[in-house]
Amino acid sequence: MTKRNVPAPQRHSAHALLLALTLCATSMVQAQVIQDTDLWLYAGGGKQLHTDEQDNRVVGIDVNLWHHPYSDIQTWSLGAGVSKLTADHGDIRELTAVSIYPQLTLKLPVTRWVKPFFFVRALGPTYLSEQGLGERKQAYFWAFQSQVGVGAYLGDTGTWTANVSFRHYSNAGTGKPNEGIDTLMVLTLGHRF
Repeated sequence: MTKRNVPAPQRHSAHALLLALTLCATSMVQAQVIQDTDLWLYAGGGKQLHTDEQDNRVVGIDVNLWHHPYSDIQTWSLGAGVSKLTADHGDIRELTAVSIYPQLTLKLPVTRWVKPFFFVRALGPTYLSEQGLGERKQAYFWAFQSQVGVGAYLGDTGTWTANVSFRHYSNAGTGKPNEGIDTLMVLTLGHRF
């Protein structure tokens, strides 16, 4: 049996993937599937775990498109986002990550002006424009996004959001190398439409 040479995967443009996500979101809005869309703008960074010198930075946008209130305190959401990550050390100094993710939001005890919540994302399929960042390497141009954070809906109507979170990208051990890429502190300001 002869081995076939399988070409290396082509790197697809993050812009093309973002356009496809935008078109899907637009179709869902027109079909009135999406209600209470959250738009989150974020920036942050910090030391890359398990490195001596590398600091990472991130800026980006997330759109939580679809929400399903599972109970009075639990809401499942589906969202998509684009992040630009940079590192101050290592071979690969920047990458773009395009993600689709599920999110579980748990409401915490509320006051009149602040409605706090905890949120977690796991196994959000992500396209990476590079196979790593700084000193950290990944086996593929795809990974999974994980994120955990706390925040609050602000004001009487709760249309504004502020939160702080930790974000991680890795391929979940499906290939080697699998050196995770982290942003220790992500600060987010959002608005619900």
